[in-house]
Amino acid sequence: MINSKKSLFTWLITSFIGLSFMTLNACDESKEFNESKEFNESKEFNESKEFNELKQKQDLQQNRLKPGAIARLPKVIDEASGLCPSNINPDLSWTHNDSLDQARMFLINQKGALKQEHLLEDNPKQQSKTHLSSRVRNVDWEACTSSSYDQIDGSDVIYVADTGNNFQWRQDQKIYVWHESLKDRNQHQLKLINRYQLRFPNSKRPPLDYWSKPGRCRDIEAMFWRQHELFLISKCIISGPVMLWRVPRENSLVKQTHHTLIAPPILTLEPITELPIQASQHPLLERVTDASFNSELGLLAVLTYQSIWVYQVSGTAKIPKFKSVAKCNLNQVPRLVRQAEAISWMKTSVNKAELTVLTESRDVYSYVLDLHQKGCVYD
Repeated sequence: MINSKKSLFTWLITSFIGLSFMTLNACDESKEFNESKEFNESKEFNESKEFNELKQKQDLQQNRLKPGAIARLPKVIDEASGLCPSNINPDLSWTHNDSLDQARMFLINQKGALKQEHLLEDNPKQQSKTHLSSRVRNVDWEACTSSSYDQIDGSDVIYVADTGNNFQWRQDQKIYVWHESLKDRNQHQLKLINRYQLRFPNSKRPPLDYWSKPGRCRDIEAMFWRQHELFLISKCIISGPVMLWRVPRENSLVKQTHHTLIAPPILTLEPITELPIQASQHPLLERVTDASFNSELGLLAVLTYQSIWVYQVSGTAKIPKFKSVAKCNLNQVPRLVRQAEAISWMKTSVNKAELTVLTESRDVYSYVLDLHQKGCVYD
């Protein structure tokens, strides 16, 4: 019995050693194969024309235009959430990604091609604690707007709204103010010149009925500039009328001295009026995602997931009045729009005005508004 146990033990040890040698030999053979002619031929295929053509086909499939789209944004703009024209070149526009991206802006042309990427972050170790740029963060950037001249912030200004607040918990919503200029003939640059900290009136905590009343919604995804005034539009969880807010910048004590900032007070938003956006059959499709004002036409375009609402704006600078004049369906055949997040006026003529819409899935759509018929013209 003892001899049989020893024989079994000896057999197990011998088998284990044999398997180990086989594994080492297999590794050596694999290494030899990697250095062999077959491996080199496989490597040559990966670098061959056929492989490159296959990769190009895959890239084209990923960048294939959706029905009705006129262009596709580059991959670096993977969640577009704002669109505003450049003050220097009207054929170019600034856009940015949604939350948790780098603090950066992208300059694109009317076909969505990337012309410039502008990083807005600075190294905190190289800047003092009072330096404006060291405080720039993309917590939840939702909108941008531009003005050629503003009585408070000066000329060629780009405003970026870090005001996204889906869960109603944020207490640090703000607006960044950038001065746009040319570094050289083709190189645009943005320099931070101001920052506005915001809060809503009456309550520090979200009210229990924030989902059902326009004045209670604390999520902001739309902003526009009109007659030296900044306005924000709330986004509620349920579709329906939304609140228009004014940013009372005259109460700000911001001062700029050699790129430093004395911390501004928190500005309490002023409720102006409710915009009459009608709820659709689906309770989530008419929620506001962006807005754009055309000063030449006096028209405000408000974007939702399903429509473009167009208003004629009159009244004073601080207290505007709105009259609904048109509604455009985003998904008019052949368009198939999903998650529309940014809108801006583009070309205008005597009879027509063009609007560009960006989606979070990188699609670019164009809509033409007939100024006489007060409706969209679909191709």
